[in-house]
Amino acid sequence: MLKAFDEIVLRDPIWRHYVVAHTDGWREKTIADAYSEAAELELTLEAPEQIREVFDTARHLLIYSWFAHRLLPVAEMQAVAALELALRVRLGDDGAGRRKRTLRPLLREALRRGLIDADRLRSFRTRAEQRTRFADRPDLVAALKLDQTANEFVRALCDSIPDLRNLLAHGDPYLSPFARRTVGISCDLINQLFDSASVGR
Repeated sequence: MLKAFDEIVLRDPIWRHYVVAHTDGWREKTIADAYSEAAELELTLEAPEQIREVFDTARHLLIYSWFAHRLLPVAEMQAVAALELALRVRLGDDGAGRRKRTLRPLLREALRRGLIDADRLRSFRTRAEQRTRFADRPDLVAALKLDQTANEFVRALCDSIPDLRNLLAHGDPYLSPFARRTVGISCDLINQLFDSASVGR
């Protein structure tokens, strides 16, 4: 349903159920929090401008999902599009003389060349922290797959990211609470691709 004109700049009701940690415990999430979360996901200036522009659209979608939460999967789709563009540019895959590779083989090629490092992914470091926190709950560690090695984690990403993109591209009414995580993973991967340390690989 289209939002009423006089409610356009009002918070989407779904955000009433989200809280953030505060010095005094917990408080309701605000648009300032939404902005800060998006602002943290910044691409390196070493990434080409065209890629940064595509990715910035994903960041703006994260912010404006404050007013319409169903923009979240659009933000994910845009972030993954920026990642695919970054992979094509970085790997020199312009399709000249042959069919362009799709996202999955592009990710696998980047992994093969050593351009993806799990330890530089915020999501992997978070999982390591959770593994330590739940060390006395091996059942929970196993259920959440927190015991994945770095290699297992990045290989799983190389499959799950294209699967998510395909799900979104085919009009699935998917809506995940982890949209920011998807945008964050895309951000970290793009930054790794254009890090000066990776040049020449």
